[in-house]
Amino acid sequence: MLLVATVIATGCGSGPTPGTSTAATAATATTASGPTPACTAPGGHTPNAKVADSAAPHGLYVLSGALPLAQSTLGPSIQQYLVNNPDVCGGSVFVNWGRVDNGPNSNPRYNWAQVDDLITPWAQAHKTVSIQLGGTGYSGNVLAGVPSWLQPQLQTVTCGSEITPVYWQSAYETNWQSFVTTFVQHYENNPNVTYIHVGVGTGAQTLVVGVKNAPACLSKWDAAGYEGQWPTYVTQMISFVTSLHAPVQLNVSFNDYANFPTADQIAAADAAAGIGFGFSGLQSSDAAAYAAHQACGQTGANWCELYDQYAGRMPMFVQTLQASYPGPGVSGSTPDIQRQMEATGPLQPLLSTALAVHTQIFELYAQDWLLAFDPSYPGYDQYHAVYVQALGSAANIVGTAGGTAPSGT
Repeated sequence: MLLVATVIATGCGSGPTPGTSTAATAATATTASGPTPACTAPGGHTPNAKVADSAAPHGLYVLSGALPLAQSTLGPSIQQYLVNNPDVCGGSVFVNWGRVDNGPNSNPRYNWAQVDDLITPWAQAHKTVSIQLGGTGYSGNVLAGVPSWLQPQLQTVTCGSEITPVYWQSAYETNWQSFVTTFVQHYENNPNVTYIHVGVGTGAQTLVVGVKNAPACLSKWDAAGYEGQWPTYVTQMISFVTSLHAPVQLNVSFNDYANFPTADQIAAADAAAGIGFGFSGLQSSDAAAYAAHQACGQTGANWCELYDQYAGRMPMFVQTLQASYPGPGVSGSTPDIQRQMEATGPLQPLLSTALAVHTQIFELYAQDWLLAFDPSYPGYDQYHAVYVQALGSAANIVGTAGGTAPSGT
């Protein structure tokens, strides 16, 4: 079902209703002089009645990565075509623990400038960022995302070339929670930070990488207590996130590939905690299943049904599996990326499916946005018109921001 709005929203929504915060740390002053950020800022604009949880964040965000725009390959194009684009509510940036926490013997201990550099371009445009707060790196480099000072203290599991910390071990869990607490207290009142994904496991997701469909790895993880300890750890992390009582929206995701704990268990815990819910992995098979009135998801989780069930009780986000694949003429940087893009499929049915089940936060790859708005991007001539229409229709439902449409569209 395609939802098409007839009236453009006046803003990307107001921020979450503030809780009682125990934080004493002031917000980092990254916002530029001028109006309050247009998208999902605490105390901001009139709630958008077209979204399920109108008092919480909503809108379309650009996945702009772990590097400041000035240092990233796509950064100049993102700056030129997307930062001031009215369909864009802001950027979704990845913050890695190991890049920020220099350790208890360092002065200063925390490299907040690294995070502020990710926020600044969006703040200067009076927009906001979502932060994916990762406790490790992602597949292929998991342990490298953990602070180097902590790595010798950790129990790890090695599968192939991948070395992964045992997340429920005290040395990891205690230090990760301490960092999350400090990070949230530092940024929870920053008007340019609209929500924070708190990683539970690999990266900013809720996942132990390498376990699914890998019996040898599962055997090693079970020896470390995976079957019994991992679900308990996830539950404890959700309770910990709740205990922060942050005025900024916090999210803990489920993972559609492992589904352990199950998506419905995580959804129930998130809803009870008043934190957000969602996943990274939206792809064409989800849209096809929904259109056929079948369960959405790779593991029978049926996330579409859960989104319908919890609509209005908490904000729900989606991130696509990879940059979308509209058809010939668009290719990935590696064969593996190409396979993931083809599994993701074209953008329009992904947005339509997610909107139909009340998704209100979309984290979309920069490549999709550039395909729509950057005349020099490969595939622009062939696909930009339909992508502009799809993104605009979605923005008209979940929220638009101030700015001027880029030329050439």
